[in-house]
Amino acid sequence: MRRVRFAPVLGITLTAVLSFALVLSAAQSGHLPIGGKVSAAQAAAQKDAVQWTGTWAASPQRPHGTGFGDVTLRLIIHTTIGGSATRIRLSNAFGTRPVQIGSASVGIEADGAAVEPGTLRPLTFGNGQDGATMQPGGQLTSDGVPEDVPADANLAVSLYLPVYTGPATEHADNSSHQVSYISAPGDHTGDPTSAWFPSRMQTWYFLSGVDVDNPGTSAVVTLGDSITDGTHSTTDTNHRYPNWLADRLEAAGGPYSRLAVLNAGIGGNELLRTSACCHASPSALDRFNTDVLDQPGVKDIVVMLGTNDILGAHQATAPEVIAGLKELITRAHARGVRIFGATIIPSAHYTLAGNETRLAVNRWITTSGAFDGVFDFAAAVADPADPAEMRPSYSSRDHLHPDDTGYHAIADAVNLADLLGQAGSTEVADAASDSGARSCLVQASLRVVTPESGIDATCQATPAARPAAAGTTGIGGKAVPARRKPAVGQDKPVAAIGGKAAQPIGGKAAVSVPAQ
Repeated sequence: MRRVRFAPVLGITLTAVLSFALVLSAAQSGHLPIGGKVSAAQAAAQKDAVQWTGTWAASPQRPHGTGFGDVTLRLIIHTTIGGSATRIRLSNAFGTRPVQIGSASVGIEADGAAVEPGTLRPLTFGNGQDGATMQPGGQLTSDGVPEDVPADANLAVSLYLPVYTGPATEHADNSSHQVSYISAPGDHTGDPTSAWFPSRMQTWYFLSGVDVDNPGTSAVVTLGDSITDGTHSTTDTNHRYPNWLADRLEAAGGPYSRLAVLNAGIGGNELLRTSACCHASPSALDRFNTDVLDQPGVKDIVVMLGTNDILGAHQATAPEVIAGLKELITRAHARGVRIFGATIIPSAHYTLAGNETRLAVNRWITTSGAFDGVFDFAAAVADPADPAEMRPSYSSRDHLHPDDTGYHAIADAVNLADLLGQAGSTEVADAASDSGARSCLVQASLRVVTPESGIDATCQATPAARPAAAGTTGIGGKAVPARRKPAVGQDKPVAAIGGKAAQPIGGKAAVSVPAQ
């Protein structure tokens, strides 16, 4: 009698049933239709499931030093929004040779160069490769790594550079106002401790952006010069005006907390021409696409430019600055991006003629209707007694850049509702008591104070101080979140690395490597 063999038949049957169940489950979840075939619409939906939005950015600048070799850079950055995954963007925009990235990692900063236990994750490139190479003038984006990234937090991005890089594309030559670190020789991207990172610097090398996966979010890009970049703000406190703006958005909650803020400021930057100082940075017109319009998730732009065009060697006229601003508006609108104009803040450094040029540009910004909205930064920081200068309590030691308090006042001048496309809405966060004072400052900021100016005496009074909210510290009469890290003092002397003294690179600690 022939024996009937059930096992193969049973196995095939169970496999078929299981496969059908999996397909049915996938179909019910919206991932697959019954039958297991993916429609074009569903494929597109799956591809769009990941939405990258920038949470931090820094505009690339020309190199100032000699470069790096066989060291790990641990670069500290501050997020604005969070997400469920992260990736980094690197730039070799001004490099003269290929830059090899041997390995990379990202984690949440604990203290200094140390990373919070359990958060350090390796980054890969090109679908899983440990490293990659950037060609001169090129860019590089890592693969995404699934790791929850919090909003308003410091991340540590580590890059191992095994081969001499040549002069390194950077941002903020020893003036990023954020301490980062250089390691002893070797690959220390996987080391969560600070033990191998004895040298400190205040420059971001190669790193141009950090993105998060967070559907439904978008980015506000702040375009400007050193005032946007945060010159003279306190190191390691994130008191640049874009940081204060991000804090306001987060505190407002709801749809406001879905807006990231990206800083595209460069010290010495000019709107119209290559800067006559400060590494000869490309003009804002030249870098507008890469630094602003190409940012992941960009929806809004806030631009404050013209200070260096007017004050600097080029001495631009008001019609020239206005023409440049018009071009930015045209290009932003062509990409479907809103753009807001911010008035140029006052300074004692302007000549009488230069200040007249500033005021003429500001009049056009506030009255032309060319922008999608206007934020009067000049009024926010002007001295009521002399609107041609900054209020002393808002000014840093150079009387050109604001201090932390002044940057906070600038951020307060942004109407958050405009960033949601709700122009004209009344913002809850703005105290009603400020409205009259701000109106007076707007009037005063648009003309030079002279005995013949005719400014109403009531408009020369100092605006009423805003009381500090409970649980916060009052800065300049404004409520300021008291949750910042204490300021870091002067950088310590650079320690010896691997038995060799670390050599300065543009005033910063770095390992000296002979040119090749």
